[in-house]
Amino acid sequence: MGRKAIILAVCMCVSAHAWAQGTDDPRRAAARRHYQEGTKAFDLGHYDEAIKEYEEAYRNFDDPVLLYNLAQAHRLAGHTPDALRLYKVYLNRAPKATNRVEVQTKIAALEKVVEEQRRSQNIPPDQPIRPGSGPSTSTQAEPSSAQPTTPTVTTTTAQPVVTTAQPAPVTRPDRPAVPGRGKKIGGLALAVVGLGAVGAGIAMGVLAKNAGDAVTAEAKAHEPFQPAKESAGQTNQILEGVFIGVGAAAIAGGAVLYYFGRREAARAGYHGVVVAPSISPQHVGAFMQVSF
Repeated sequence: MGRKAIILAVCMCVSAHAWAQGTDDPRRAAARRHYQEGTKAFDLGHYDEAIKEYEEAYRNFDDPVLLYNLAQAHRLAGHTPDALRLYKVYLNRAPKATNRVEVQTKIAALEKVVEEQRRSQNIPPDQPIRPGSGPSTSTQAEPSSAQPTTPTVTTTTAQPVVTTAQPAPVTRPDRPAVPGRGKKIGGLALAVVGLGAVGAGIAMGVLAKNAGDAVTAEAKAHEPFQPAKESAGQTNQILEGVFIGVGAAAIAGGAVLYYFGRREAARAGYHGVVVAPSISPQHVGAFMQVSF
């Protein structure tokens, strides 16, 4: 029972002292009897029954302690507004009550509960809406039953559909295949690679000659021999031969490939110029293609 039992015991002692002053008064005797029955029901958790007994006791003897007991029973029974009101009446009747701080704390907590309940009551109910039962979105007033209703005839005028002819795109003939064109392009590309390799070989030769001249100059000046310079010169000389040889072979291969491409084009009667007509709804002309 804890604190609740202590508070009720204190209230019982105070009430018993107050009622003992007039034991011959039948109203006080009835109040004491209802108070005792209410306390038994309170201890058993029968708060609705305790409320009835405490109310009868208060009607017979208006002790503020009974208001506190009523507020306690209402709060535990879930009657939040009644409990809040009775706590406030109790403090008004007993402004110097020893449990004033406790009661004020309970009043603050119950006020929050009442405010939450008030807010929840303003929320629309969680129920589905039947078809056709929702609010109407029309702002027009419904016609009176005393006045005849005239059907509204809505006429729509068909709008003419205007189509604009789009100009046909200009068509050009597909690019004709050039006989031997791939071989000629491949031959030129191979020859360009060969020229690059020859250029690299010449550069390696210049480096090899410079390294040899440096070694000879150092020998004439009786300076210490540097094997690294001689080795680098020999390497550049070898690379010179490799690059020039590969480049020459590539140039020769490119020339041969280009020759076969030219001969293939000559056999097909291709002269490097193609002229084809170009006709559209907007213009008439010719398309000319020049190939090597």
